[in-house]
Amino acid sequence: ERLKRKKKRKFSKLRGGTLSPTLSMSPLSPDGVSPHPPERAHSFGAAPDSSALALPPDLSHLSLEKVIECATSVDSSSSSMRYAVCLLCLQKNITKNAIEGLQERLRVLNDSEEKSVERIFALATVLASCWIEYFFPEVSENKDAFMTLFEDLKKTKSRERLGNMLISKLKMKEKLYFSPCSAAVSSSPLNLSWDSFNEKAVAHAVTMQESELFKKITTKQLLLWNSKSKATACGDIAAVVAFTSNVAKWITNEIVRRAKLEERIQLLEKFILMGDHFLSLKNYSSCMAVIGGLTNTSVHRMQKTWDGIHEDMKNLFEHMQNVFSHRASFTTYRALLQGTSPPCLPYLGLCLADLTFLDDGNKEEDDSLHNLKKWEMMGRVINQFYKCQKPSYSDIFDPGEGDFIESLKTYEFLEEKQCHHYSTFLEPKDSEKATQLMLTNYEQAQSKINSLQEELEKVKKELEARNKEGEEKKGDEREEGKEKEKET
Repeated sequence: ERLKRKKKRKFSKLRGGTLSPTLSMSPLSPDGVSPHPPERAHSFGAAPDSSALALPPDLSHLSLEKVIECATSVDSSSSSMRYAVCLLCLQKNITKNAIEGLQERLRVLNDSEEKSVERIFALATVLASCWIEYFFPEVSENKDAFMTLFEDLKKTKSRERLGNMLISKLKMKEKLYFSPCSAAVSSSPLNLSWDSFNEKAVAHAVTMQESELFKKITTKQLLLWNSKSKATACGDIAAVVAFTSNVAKWITNEIVRRAKLEERIQLLEKFILMGDHFLSLKNYSSCMAVIGGLTNTSVHRMQKTWDGIHEDMKNLFEHMQNVFSHRASFTTYRALLQGTSPPCLPYLGLCLADLTFLDDGNKEEDDSLHNLKKWEMMGRVINQFYKCQKPSYSDIFDPGEGDFIESLKTYEFLEEKQCHHYSTFLEPKDSEKATQLMLTNYEQAQSKINSLQEELEKVKKELEARNKEGEEKKGDEREEGKEKEKET
């Protein structure tokens, strides 16, 4: 009994110590971390002394060779890191070099008998699969290099399955990528008459059309947005920005054009309901456009109009503003987006702002050294942008009832200055000043009309004189013709 108690006390002391037996015998590196983790950490059979598996302490200054090692290392490889590697290669146009580096790494390890080697080959397969799945245009452009890698995998019997799997995945992706599959969009213009448009139908049609524009945005364009070539290389992003800008401008224009207060109140409530429909459809992009249109200075200052809407409408609009508030870097919206199931259309402006912030704050001065941590963070932003859209709206909903873009082609937008003038005429702060301004404008307009009428009279007289001269000339020609006939 005494011996048992003694052993028990010894074991409890050992368990309660600051270091485990394995770690206590390992030499510590300068930063206090053991360079060789305990055996239990190597759940995939990796050898602790294998140099191929050593994770660099700093991920901000890595050569391409080290980047490939990190992406295929048992200790460091993760889905976010693999995506970051593909993203880095896309931006710097080094995909072919990376594949050749991966091929060389696998050739070196090919003859090794370590158990961890099979795990490295499996991770290399996952990396290649990530390229095919998310960066297919790059794979298509460097198809020969990828096929050489896949064929090399097939040469070894134990890895033949990996090579065949990648080849079949590539063929399947080619079929999907090159097959025409565009969603049907109604070609007839959408009814946008202020007194008869259906806010729910408009929200649905706008969402369906905007989702098709979002689909065209490529990863390359997202990366180039913070570059000098964005004006020429980011056409699809510019198309989405123009689309949402037109939604906001249309909302502002329609309200300031209504002379009657009742009409403005009715229209304002319809637009708030439309914003709520966008929120229900998870179209956060257009919901932001509605907020932008209604908080435009020309509309926001019209206090009589805002006071006239129902209290429920005010609360609904306030809720939308709180969701998309700029406070604490869009904290509420980010939380909403994180918990949203696709499909949804994210607020593109925030995505681009995040990418710009990460790019500017982590500049790579040396092109041969890569900041993998930066590309991991950028990869999370881009990956979330695309995950929001899978499945797409066209896979779930019917196409909209009309073409919003087609309807706006014939719409006459007022300039910002004109909108403000309309707003101050309808709801002036100083009535006397507004009346004086209207009289001045009326007198100026009347003066222009009078001058134009005078010019018109002058033109008429000139035309009459020319016609008279022409008729006289024709008469003279007739007389000459008759005389010639007599002579003949």
